[in-house]
Amino acid sequence: MNIFLTGATGFVGRHTTALLISEGHTVYALVRNLSQAYFLKSQGVHLVSGSLESLDSVSLDCPIDAVIHIGGLIKALHPEDFYLVNSQGTEQLIHFVEEKLKPKIFIFVSSISARGPNPDSYHFSGIGPVSHYGKSKKEAEEMLLSKERAFPIVIVRPPIVYGPSDRETLRFFQLFKSGFFPVFSRSLKLSFIHVEDLAWFLSRLCLEPPHHGQIFHPEDGHGGYTLDEFLNLGSKLYGRKIKPIFFPLWFISALCRIVEFFGKLARRPSLFTRDKFAEMKQNYWFCIAEEGSQKFFNKNPIGLDFGLTQTKAWYENKGWLKS
Repeated sequence: MNIFLTGATGFVGRHTTALLISEGHTVYALVRNLSQAYFLKSQGVHLVSGSLESLDSVSLDCPIDAVIHIGGLIKALHPEDFYLVNSQGTEQLIHFVEEKLKPKIFIFVSSISARGPNPDSYHFSGIGPVSHYGKSKKEAEEMLLSKERAFPIVIVRPPIVYGPSDRETLRFFQLFKSGFFPVFSRSLKLSFIHVEDLAWFLSRLCLEPPHHGQIFHPEDGHGGYTLDEFLNLGSKLYGRKIKPIFFPLWFISALCRIVEFFGKLARRPSLFTRDKFAEMKQNYWFCIAEEGSQKFFNKNPIGLDFGLTQTKAWYENKGWLKS
């Protein structure tokens, strides 16, 4: 298959691209900076110079079978940046795809943030997005599904994605290593998916396009981990008990404001902001895979126990984490 992909230089994009290439597909990656994407070219990826904001000059000389839209902002200096890239950028992309590519399927990798947190510990539905990041993803979803298209649109809302080469979840391991884990509530419940399983899920969607408008919440099959379960896995990983350290919400809120302030001064966006705090203060971010979606999953999904062990070994091997 010929697959057009955005976000190939990011964490999920790199793993998805590598899997697609290994399966014999031809991948065309939209990249803003060709020099920073040279490693993709060495893997056999066809680099397409451009961005979501400048697609007019982009042209491909071959038919495209599937589009996987992974690119977007997960952190920003200003809230409006989320809408500019995640919402408006997606709208510009779908217009380009409809006019020039006409694939058999368009896969939008959104986020569980677009669904919002769970109302309690046993309902799998969400209450709606609570952050600008989540709202920008939700806005993009609604735009994509607002009318009939010549090809099916499929939405994928992964929960926490982790695995080798991810710098964001590296913090989990650094905290585990310290023996302490900061929390603000004991009633937490979170879902995870290993990046290799998410990449597999996306590749199967390309091969067996589902019906238009379907929304998927892929996860590792556990249905969410409580705080005790998560910390027990950390304890097993390092062979010692991980102690939760409880902080009041007002303290975390103040800390987010301080980090955000200095991030803006340095012109370096951080995940630790007031917008992220709107999500952090919610206790429940878990999901369960939809009935009928199992055919898109790896037959042996990577559980969090093995996944954390594998990822820790990768971090240590690369020198990101001291053994």
